Amino acid sequence: MTTDAHMLERYPADLIDVWHGRRGGRFTLRPVLPQDHAPLGELVRRLSPATRRARFHASIATLSDAALQAMTRVDYRHHLGIVVTTREDDRDVIVGDARYEIDADGHGAEFAIVVDDLWRRSGIGLHAMDALCTAAASPGLRWLHGTVLAGNAPMFALMRRCGFCCTPNGDDEAIVHVERRLEPGRGIGRQPWTAMRRLQAWMGRLEAL
Repeated sequence: MTTDAHMLERYPADLIDVWHGRRGGRFTLRPVLPQDHAPLGELVRRLSPATRRARFHASIATLSDAALQAMTRVDYRHHLGIVVTTREDDRDVIVGDARYEIDADGHGAEFAIVVDDLWRRSGIGLHAMDALCTAAASPGLRWLHGTVLAGNAPMFALMRRCGFCCTPNGDDEAIVHVERRLEPGRGIGRQPWTAMRRLQAWMGRLEAL
């Protein structure tokens, strides 16, 4: 945990992104701030029991105040937290959270991600993983890795799309290890895909002339 002044000095504003979801809605991705403490708690409470268990690997209903403080007061270097927000009832609400913490050896980082059940299939997970991979590669990390419950089909779909390798845990069949090698300056390839779609649309307009 760090002070607010030090947090603002290190705030990675270059990670901020805004887009419109496939099912509608306008989303903003940005690094977490201390004032996200309460909204992040609201997100956790809104999640279905199955989604909470998939994210925290435990049957919980809420997070403690200490846990929320730890998640929203980060140093942006060893621990990076990212939230995705949208507007509901004239206020910003958090509908996604992603983060990583650098391993003790400094070669990789362990990540975690969760998306509000009501906002799945809106591109939130893909945008968040792209931001995590890009941010983790910047200081020279080689790997981003995590653990996924074996029955979490939506997460495996996201991992495959993001280029992660999935390896069953030989000691615990309920756990699957996921990891992806990082390349400096590159995320998961979402930007080239978007550029291709723009090129195709442009060519389509030319053909229509």
